[in-house]
Amino acid sequence: QNVGTNDDIFGIWNTTGNHWTYWMGSGTSDLFMYYNGTLRGSWNNANGVYTSFSDRSLKKDIQPIGSVLSSITKIQPYLFRYNDNSSSDALTAGFMAQDVQPLFPEAVRRITNKDGTTNLGIQYQYMSVYAIKAIQEQQQLIINQQKTIDDLLKRVEKLEKK
Repeated sequence: QNVGTNDDIFGIWNTTGNHWTYWMGSGTSDLFMYYNGTLRGSWNNANGVYTSFSDRSLKKDIQPIGSVLSSITKIQPYLFRYNDNSSSDALTAGFMAQDVQPLFPEAVRRITNKDGTTNLGIQYQYMSVYAIKAIQEQQQLIINQQKTIDDLLKRVEKLEKK
């Protein structure tokens, strides 16, 4: 299509009327992606990096995440090959969806394949958010421990002066 217009460049529709469309913004060569007319993300034309839109104005029902540190420590990371890989293919690092699901159910999706079978998948973008939250919790523990250490050192100094 003529990319000088405001029309979408490319679209995919299904029989229920849902659709994904793609558009190159005016004055930029970035590629923007929309689902049913709502902006979802874009790809940078210079480096191909994908940006998922995260502006507060695009969100509702916003809630802080509770404690995650104890759950994060229960997830076992693995190295593996997919069943269709050869033994010379590189190992992949990741988690098992069945391990993640009871701890972070919102990060796991049941996917129905073309043949009707289902598999579980992990939405890995969730894991980076949980990892940052766990780091924040650890940092608070460190701050509290340092305060305790400092208080104990002051007490020891006072006792040594006696």
